[in-house]
Amino acid sequence: MKRTLAILLIAVMMLTLFAACSKAPSSAGKNNTTGEPTQAADTGDDDKDDGPKLTKDQKAILKDLEKEFSIDGYEKEIAAEVKADEETAELVDLLGIDVDDYVSGLMKHYNWTFGDIDVEGDTAVANVTMTYPDFDAMSDMLTEKAEAWVQEKGGMDNVTEDEFYAAYGKMVVDILNDDEFPTLDSDFTIDYIKDGKDWVMKDKDAVKDTMNDAQDAA
Repeated sequence: MKRTLAILLIAVMMLTLFAACSKAPSSAGKNNTTGEPTQAADTGDDDKDDGPKLTKDQKAILKDLEKEFSIDGYEKEIAAEVKADEETAELVDLLGIDVDDYVSGLMKHYNWTFGDIDVEGDTAVANVTMTYPDFDAMSDMLTEKAEAWVQEKGGMDNVTEDEFYAAYGKMVVDILNDDEFPTLDSDFTIDYIKDGKDWVMKDKDAVKDTMNDAQDAA
């Protein structure tokens, strides 16, 4: 049993490392523009009566939000960081997991939904909901699956470490592709200010900290 827990601990440590690398900066993740303000923006047809219309300022802010929360290039950035860490790369290799596939599978569970955008003069507040992986729940799922697999094999004495690593790596990938992958939601706001003709985030670092704090508190 101690041997099983030791191997599980190593695998969970890998998840922790990936979770740390995956902390979402203000320019990461896919976006999903929903909510009343963004519905009109999605249609592109001002003649349709499908809810409140966006003002010029709201459209500009929404466009900036969609740009800031784009995953373009970010998956490669995370994968490169993981590959550059010798200890993590060795562990990933033991589990038979492809780093690029893992990062891609993980990032698809990040999502940002944009709600109301309140504009007052040269300031604005955008309401955002972030969906992100529940790593604690994922760890619990992995532990449950791993223990069931070991029991099915008749105990750890009947399998080699290599066999366990390979099976565990497959479990990680299977959970990432599970339709019921565990996620959490966090609501927050982003302050905007008008800089000349452009709308810009008042403090991008504060946005990044807010998202990271939400994941740390989960």
